[in-house]
This record gives sequence, structure tokens and C-alpha cells, in this order.
Amino acid sequence: MAKLNYFHKNFLSFVMFEQNFSTHNPRPKVLLSPLDWGLGHATRCVPIIKELIDNGCEVILAAAGNSRLVLQGEFPDLRCLSLPAYKIHYSRRRSFFMLSIILQLPRILLTIYKEHRWLKKV
Repeated sequence: MAKLNYFHKNFLSFVMFEQNFSTHNPRPKVLLSPLDWGLGHATRCVPIIKELIDNGCEVILAAAGNSRLVLQGEFPDLRCLSLPAYKIHYSRRRSFFMLSIILQLPRILLTIYKEHRWLKKV
């Protein structure tokens, strides 16, 4: 766990703590779903996924777009569910960044709604 930052270590400690007190399922399931707003979220999840697997967790991935491709390439043996994509577009001009995000809010909120419906089915 040496290469993980403070948040990741605490998250993994929480998962392992829960595992010690679980009598119904000795192997905890973890659904890990990075945002698809670029590849940063997916690539930062790789060491977390490895640590979860090393600690005996059953990891299920859920992703869209390039994030899904990265995770499937890194973990071809893990189950990877398809998730509604946000399809965020960034402005080429830094001065229009906030305006660009604000104009995409309706689609972002719709995708959040779709994610909640999707998660209830899973």
C-alpha cells in the first residue's frame, strides 16, 4: 500500500474493516466506477483495484468510453459493466471553461439520473 495516497489507504482500510465484520459474505464485492471525464480518474483507480484484489475483494468495474477501454485493458479478467456516458466536452479556450460546463449541466443531470436508475437494476 506504499504507493497509495492518504485517501486511498483510508478507503481500503474501510473496505477491509467491513470485511472483518461480514458474516454473510466473507469476500466483499466492490463496484468501482470512475468518471469518464478523461482518463485521469480511470488511471488513478488502477492501484486501488490492484490493492482490492490483493486483499481478497471481488471487484466489479463499471465504466464508459475510454475509461472502460483502459480498465478492461488493465484488468481483462474482471467483469466490466457498461455505464451511461457523460460525454463532457471541454472548451478549447480556458476563459470559456465554466460556461462550457454550465451549458452541459442538463445533460450531466440527466446522466446522473440514468446512473441511479441503472444502479437500482444492478
